[in-house]
Amino acid sequence: MPRNDRTLNMERIKLTLSILLIIIISYGQEISYGQKECSCEALLKTNGIHKVYADTFTNSKVVYELNNDTIKENYFIIIIYQINNNWAEISAYSPNEEIQQKGWIQLFNIGILTSDYPILFDKPNKNSSFIMIKNYDYNYLDIIDCKNNWLKVKYLDKVNIYRGWLPPDNQCANPYTTCN
Repeated sequence: MPRNDRTLNMERIKLTLSILLIIIISYGQEISYGQKECSCEALLKTNGIHKVYADTFTNSKVVYELNNDTIKENYFIIIIYQINNNWAEISAYSPNEEIQQKGWIQLFNIGILTSDYPILFDKPNKNSSFIMIKNYDYNYLDIIDCKNNWLKVKYLDKVNIYRGWLPPDNQCANPYTTCN
């Protein structure tokens, strides 16, 4: 009898460990797939055709193309989901069209404006040290990275190069207004 009890206990332990392992794996997948690295909007920097690829290299399949129409004033707003090696995973929408299919665009094609003189933080939180861009001329800030709803940006004026995290309340991804 003692041997059967031991066998029964081992089977219970195995079953418990198996259930625990399944719960841990399921929880881990929910974390890795359920959260976005980024939740920001941006704009296409220039007019012309912007190719959106299936993957993060230019030999990849083109899944769609974006083109701001300045005559009809139809501009695309870009939704950024993540950034990886100078590429952004995006979807796009405009007043006339919504493209829900995700794709990858090279970062140099997109940028962000700001409604005021940009304040850039060292880290993506307002408790970190910061610097204000004094000679901001209302041109695009280059996007380098993103975290949650913060954008890491770079801006070049005639003298300085500024880098830092732009808070969500200082971002303007609206091509029709100045966000004031």
